[in-house]
Amino acid sequence: MAANTRWTKLNWEDPFELDAQLTEEQRMVRDSARQYAQQALQPRVKEAFRTSKPLTRLFFAKWVKWSLPGQPSKGTAVRWTMSAMA
Repeated sequence: MAANTRWTKLNWEDPFELDAQLTEEQRMVRDSARQYAQQALQPRVKEAFRTSKPLTRLFFAKWVKWSLPGQPSKGTAVRWTMSAMA
């Protein structure tokens, strides 16, 4: 390695610096999706995990409504339990 190489500290929140490549509109969508997931989805997932109960169809219907990534496609049978999702 060259002696004059300068290393910057790795940003663990965004290691590939993808945030810098987003437009303002894309950041707004990301922030809205994150806020919705933390306020509406996360409490239900935690409760389902604590009680070992499967998530309801309503949970997935709301997920589909927001078109969040990783969601089940419409028409698929949703019978996942938290252990299957982990």
